[in-house]
Amino acid sequence: MKAISTIAALLFLLGACTQKNKTQETMEAPRLEVKNGAMPINYNQCGDGDVALLFVHGWGINQSYWDGQVDYFCKNYTVVTMDVPGFGQTAKTRDQWTIENYGQDVGAVIDQLGLDQVILVGHSMGGDIVLEAALNNPEKVIGIIGIDNFKSPAFEKSEEMENFLSDFVQSLRENYREVVGDFGRKYLFHPNTDSLIIERVVGDFQNSDPDVAIGSIESLFNYPEASKLQKLDIKLHLINCVFTPIMEENLQATGVAYEIVNMEETGHYPMLEKPDEFNQQLAATIQKILAGRAHP
Repeated sequence: MKAISTIAALLFLLGACTQKNKTQETMEAPRLEVKNGAMPINYNQCGDGDVALLFVHGWGINQSYWDGQVDYFCKNYTVVTMDVPGFGQTAKTRDQWTIENYGQDVGAVIDQLGLDQVILVGHSMGGDIVLEAALNNPEKVIGIIGIDNFKSPAFEKSEEMENFLSDFVQSLRENYREVVGDFGRKYLFHPNTDSLIIERVVGDFQNSDPDVAIGSIESLFNYPEASKLQKLDIKLHLINCVFTPIMEENLQATGVAYEIVNMEETGHYPMLEKPDEFNQQLAATIQKILAGRAHP
C-alpha cells in the first residue's frame, strides 16, 4: 500500500510527450496568444462546434501532445489546446508556478476566446489545473475529465508522506535530470510501452526548465485537492490507466460524484500508447456529459 500511494502521489506531476516532428510543426506554426494580465498564453484552436473541448497538458510538456485528439475531435467540437505558462511556447516570466495561477490561465483562455459550454480535459497535473478552473468558472464549464489522475486525494498527508515528498523535491534540486529520468523510466510505463515513447517522455522531463518544473511540483504537492473536490458540483469523469489503481475510498470521502473508465495495458500516457482506444473512451465520456445535461 505504501508503494502504491507513493507512486500515486508522484503520478500527479507527470505529463505526456510527442514525437519530435510534431513539436517542430507546432513551433513553426503561427502563434496565437491570449493574456492573463501581462502573461501571454500560447494556444491553438480548431473546429466550430457549440461545445468546446479545452485540453490542458501535464507537467514538463506542451499542447502538441494532444495532436491526436485535435485531429479526432475538431470535426464535431471547438477544440482548444494551450501551453500552460513555463512550458511549451508560453513565457517563463513568472516567479511562482502554482496550480491556482494555472487555473486562472485556463479561465483567461475561456474568457478571451468567448468559449461557452466548455468541457475541460486535463492529463496528470492538468487534472488539478482544470479542477481549479472549473471551480472558478461554474457558469461556463459543463464537464471535467481527468486523464490518469486523482489517484488518491487526501485531506491530510501522513508525516511519512510529507517527509517523502520533501525529500523528493530536495533530490530534484540537487540532481534534477537524473532524478526525473530515473523516476520516469521506473514508474510511468507499461511493459508493452514502445521504447521510443519512453525516451521521448524522459527527454521532455529532463529538458524542462528546472525552476518551473520544481516550482510546479511543490505547488502540486501542496494543492488541497480533496477540499477542492468537495466544492465541485458537477460529476468528475476519470479515464484511468489501471497499472496504478485509483483509491476509490479517498474519492468517496470527498463526496464528489464521479465515474471511472479503466484502460488496460497502458502506462501513464494512453493518448500516445493506445490512441485509438483512448479517443473512443474520451468520445464516449463526452457524450455522457452532454446526455446528462439534456436529461438531468
